[in-house]
Amino acid sequence: MAVTGTLLTSFCTKYWQIFLAQGLYTGIGMGIMFMPGIAIVGSYFKQRRTLALSIANVGTGLGSVTFPTLLNYTIPHVGFPWAVRCQALMMLVLAVIACTLLKPRLPPRKSGPILELEAFKERPYSFFAAGSFFFFLALYFSFFYINTFAQVAIGLSYTDSVALLLILNASGIPSRALAGILAGYVGAINTSIFSNGLVGVMYFAWIGVHNRPGLYALSVIFGIANGFAQGIFTPALASLTEDPQKMGVRFGMVATIVGVASFAGPPIAGAIVDGTGKYIWAQIWAGAITFLACLFLVAARIAAVGSAWTAKV
Repeated sequence: MAVTGTLLTSFCTKYWQIFLAQGLYTGIGMGIMFMPGIAIVGSYFKQRRTLALSIANVGTGLGSVTFPTLLNYTIPHVGFPWAVRCQALMMLVLAVIACTLLKPRLPPRKSGPILELEAFKERPYSFFAAGSFFFFLALYFSFFYINTFAQVAIGLSYTDSVALLLILNASGIPSRALAGILAGYVGAINTSIFSNGLVGVMYFAWIGVHNRPGLYALSVIFGIANGFAQGIFTPALASLTEDPQKMGVRFGMVATIVGVASFAGPPIAGAIVDGTGKYIWAQIWAGAITFLACLFLVAARIAAVGSAWTAKV
């Protein structure tokens, strides 16, 4: 679905066609593809599961740099349709390699519900799901709007603003793996609290950026913070699941919640920017929402280990 949706996008000439082919069809395909891969990787590890999942998440960072760069430099030479078709071919090759290498360690469950709503009776899981919702509600504001902010508020050209977004994405690649290493010492939930808090700080720091050097510095640090937060998301969620055979279902439920937040967040931020004519109120909104997410993660930690603040969790 992801490959065919991208291929169909190359034939689109109207907005509604792109929305259906790229936004809906491709998005569904990527969602279906992502969770089984993460669940399979997690099932192979117990002692170093957090590190393994963080390293696996490095791939999303690489993709967020590779595919935009591919499109940015091929569109002027071959046009939009063939540039997107080149991307679809690249996706097909990588998907075939991934499907060949992914081998489930555990047999599929013979029976069981599609949804395991009983999981939400576990307070750590419920608090983590709520925290993830609010974090992802604010997360993509930076990815969607930092380049337009660069053009409108700082005066960067379109080309430089795209490069700025690529810098933000590239900066998060190493920190995704580093998140797993740090979690090996202090715990996945603790690392998640730290990384989410760092993202919240960066949203408020963004308010004070008024020149080109400051914006580039912000992009690098923002990328590192976002990489930490996204790299530790699946390992932290995995740490709340004891039974590997339930990992896919429990991942999927939180991923659905996160998907709703990711879909709703950028339009909300855009409405704030359009309604006020300024980015500052959207920056404050994103920072406040991110810190609210931190509070839910702290609640998940307390629900898991109580007031043992030195516990590795």
